[in-house]
Amino acid sequence: MRRVTFSRNFTLSLSRTCRCYCKYCAFATHRAHLYAPEEVERLLEEAARRGAKELLVLTGEKPEVNPEVARRLAEHGHSSFVEYVAWACERALERGVLPHTNLGVLDPGELARLREVTASQGLMLESVSERLMDTVHAGSPTKHPARRLATIRAAGELRIPFTSGVLVGIGETVEERIASSKRSRRSTKTTATYRRSSSRTSFPIRATTAPSLRISPTPLSATVPEPRRRRRVFRPGPPRSRSTTCACSCASVAG
Repeated sequence: MRRVTFSRNFTLSLSRTCRCYCKYCAFATHRAHLYAPEEVERLLEEAARRGAKELLVLTGEKPEVNPEVARRLAEHGHSSFVEYVAWACERALERGVLPHTNLGVLDPGELARLREVTASQGLMLESVSERLMDTVHAGSPTKHPARRLATIRAAGELRIPFTSGVLVGIGETVEERIASSKRSRRSTKTTATYRRSSSRTSFPIRATTAPSLRISPTPLSATVPEPRRRRRVFRPGPPRSRSTTCACSCASVAG
């Protein structure tokens, strides 16, 4: 038997305003949206009350491109959205909750600022297909694979614990899906040479038989039988045409 532990997670969608126009996204808005500091404090209190240990900060990409969001940030005393996120992360740490941020494409200075107040960060590679820039990613320049790979590399150089992955079902071909999965995994292995404290690449694959969980009376733990070792083969299926729900900075996707 082996013991599996987990921690409670709380999601804070600090702003849904986004500069991108991804055709499959049901998260982003191009209207002004920003939680006020009082609301952030209230939500963090709720997270702590529920026993959350991790805070997932999801946002649109660079929401301050909206003039109203920029005005509200200045009114709250912040020069940029990244600074506001850093403030929220500090408030979370005061309550014993570890922040993980997923803000989209960032420059090294922004990554370094968040490194001071986060346990980890993330960015979905999404796809290496430049062809999608003319279809589902039209009007979303930061979805170009080169831009996203540059952010992932910068995070590695800064030794930031980082997560990444790809999207499926957004119009890619089977070949593009395989190429994206390989490139995402390769980028993780490459940046791991910078000795980041954690790294993983997540992308959807067909479900395989998994051992059933038996929850034990011990809080935050479960007992799992040791699975029999068996070879797992990745067999990609055809692209799925139905829409995909995307959190803009794309931390999680329901394919």
